[in-house]
Amino acid sequence: MVVGRIKLLLIEDDEDDAFILIETLKEVSPNFIIDHVDRLAKAAEYLMENDVDIILSDLSLPDCRGIDTVRNVIDMSGGKVPVIVLTGFSDDEMGEKSIQVGADDYLIKNEVSGSIVSRVIRYTLERHKIKHKLKETNKLLSDFCHTVAHDLKNPLNSFGLFVGLVQEDLDPSENGELIDMSEVIEQSVSRMAQILDDLLLFAESGGDPLDKEVINVKELIFNKVLVDLGQRINTSNAIIDVGELKNIFFSQTHLYQVFQNLISNALKFMPKDVIPSVSIYAKSEEYYDCVCVKDNGIGIAPEYLGSIFKPFQRLHRVDQYPGTGIGLATISKILDNYNSEISCESIIGEGSIFTVKFPRLKLEEKALT
Repeated sequence: MVVGRIKLLLIEDDEDDAFILIETLKEVSPNFIIDHVDRLAKAAEYLMENDVDIILSDLSLPDCRGIDTVRNVIDMSGGKVPVIVLTGFSDDEMGEKSIQVGADDYLIKNEVSGSIVSRVIRYTLERHKIKHKLKETNKLLSDFCHTVAHDLKNPLNSFGLFVGLVQEDLDPSENGELIDMSEVIEQSVSRMAQILDDLLLFAESGGDPLDKEVINVKELIFNKVLVDLGQRINTSNAIIDVGELKNIFFSQTHLYQVFQNLISNALKFMPKDVIPSVSIYAKSEEYYDCVCVKDNGIGIAPEYLGSIFKPFQRLHRVDQYPGTGIGLATISKILDNYNSEISCESIIGEGSIFTVKFPRLKLEEKALT
């Protein structure tokens, strides 16, 4: 593309609105190169053959409407092209919801002037460049973290092996103190190994989303997560109740990690002599299908709810509740890559409810079930 030129795809089925916007942009600057289509399907065909710098799309098209339009446009562009949504009269709420599901900005049609639309387009392009650079930087940091964690594991494993060999040669009757010290070292090596494993998982969670498919969430939890946690469930006599859950479009590997971590935490953070009770149920919000994981555990103080999804945020001593404090940060990072969210409500001494919000299935995704 020519430097300084901005190639723009306008998706708008109203010919009058399209004409006004195109003429407005031409008056502001000759650097706008504008192509116009009036259907989402035509936009998909166009994007397969052409590169663009930015997309402006109406929300209500003949072949798609509302938030599904935003999601489809983002999917068609591979998430690599900034998208500005065009909304109707004073429809700020719909514009804000569009941003929540991935749009970069929105414009209200009857409030658009040449200077406003030009400024929004240029600011959006600059923000997109910054986001791209930030993503590249995060990728480099994740790769560095992965390399460091991987390289540290080899000498750590060797150290643990040598400690074990030394223990075998110690006579308990003569070297009791040395045996105690070696056991402390062994525990420290084991904990460090767990930290490195979790650090590797956290680094890998920041990559691009894996191949997505329509997943029966209830089956995944029953047939995989609860099976793998079976020993802990049986040992604690835990009561697990899984209600009817909506299907979602996600990576099976990443979705397993999300629910394995949440249910594992629900079993772990329990008061002594209390039988764990975990309820997994559905909740609907506009444009989202939610899965809630509720427990009767120790709860989380209000002042810590804002930090539990950050890495290495431990609220308890290791001897009380083992772990590295990376698990919730990892699943938050995973969910962010799929335009999904997680939140927590909690009361000390009563338990917690973790709510995971997934974008609702689009019509074409439902057809895959």
